[in-house]
Amino acid sequence: MADVGLLRSLSDFPAAGLLSATPVVSDMRGAMAENSALTELLSGDSHNPYFWKSGGNAEIDFIFQDELNIIPVEVKSEINTRSGSLAEYRKRFHPEISLRTSLKNISVSESNGEKIFDIPLYLLWNLDQYLRLKQSEMKHKQNSNQ
Repeated sequence: MADVGLLRSLSDFPAAGLLSATPVVSDMRGAMAENSALTELLSGDSHNPYFWKSGGNAEIDFIFQDELNIIPVEVKSEINTRSGSLAEYRKRFHPEISLRTSLKNISVSESNGEKIFDIPLYLLWNLDQYLRLKQSEMKHKQNSNQ
């Protein structure tokens, strides 16, 4: 269902549950965050999201191609963005860009030349523009270092 408000209503999930930290509520909140993120990814510039699962327990919520980059997207429904799955994916495939979306504020971190963009769930509607801006900044920085 594309409308997370309707999903919450039809599933009889109380609005107060969005702020609760109990495990059952956390699972529903996570599913709603993933649903919202998928809706935004599908509305973007030709994003055809896939997912990735290792032979073990690691899984990435969404993977999509943006120009020449394969970008893993990890969706979190809270401020804590720690993700063993994203760490494993990055260790295996070394993507130039990784994306985490959560309730955390917007930020960029870097590890071994690989960037992790943290984008709040509420800003995913603007993901394409954000990626263009960041990729332009990265190219400009590379050109000025040469």
